[in-house]
Amino acid sequence: MAEGYEPQEFQVDTRAGSVNTTVALTPTNPIVNYGQLQFAVDVADVKEDKGALNLLVKRVDGSDGDVSVAYATTDGSALAGSDYTPQTGILTWSNYDEGAKTISVPIFDEPDYEGNETFSVTLSNPAGGATLGISQVTVSIVDNDDPKPGQLQFSAPTYSASEGDSTLNLTVTRTGGNNGAVSVEYLVNGTALLGSDYTGDSGILTWANGDNAN
Repeated sequence: MAEGYEPQEFQVDTRAGSVNTTVALTPTNPIVNYGQLQFAVDVADVKEDKGALNLLVKRVDGSDGDVSVAYATTDGSALAGSDYTPQTGILTWSNYDEGAKTISVPIFDEPDYEGNETFSVTLSNPAGGATLGISQVTVSIVDNDDPKPGQLQFSAPTYSASEGDSTLNLTVTRTGGNNGAVSVEYLVNGTALLGSDYTGDSGILTWANGDNAN
């Protein structure tokens, strides 16, 4: 006997010889499982030159009825339009459909080194009786370019100053890249004497990530 159904009584008149009978089954308390909609993972990574990221959304623990769920991307350190193409939409499952659905997010291959960056994809507004499981994936875009920390050098090979000048400014430049924090030590020496001809004989110059100011 099928679960959730109860038998109905009927009578058969054996005097009639061959009798056709029909048994009607009436549901008592049918169990309906609409299922849970969720990502297959909660973190993912994709190489910058991969072209696109494909995320699977599954329907588990039930497949009764037509159900749906909305999805959307959200910026983190990765920015829509420059690092990836933003995506929004609705995934749908028909009655008894329990196959996985795919969200595809195009990824841009930037020519310059930016380091790894992240964005997220979120499920929301389940409809048709379904509930949410893993509803967000954090995605890391893995940079495929080599970092360029740059070159540190004086802006000129020689400088001059007269004794009447109070200060001599020497310019150190960072060229050819600005990835990462860098530093350089400097040391003053020569025939001029520290304390009588000049002050300040050593130190450290620093640049933060992205800084290429002189």
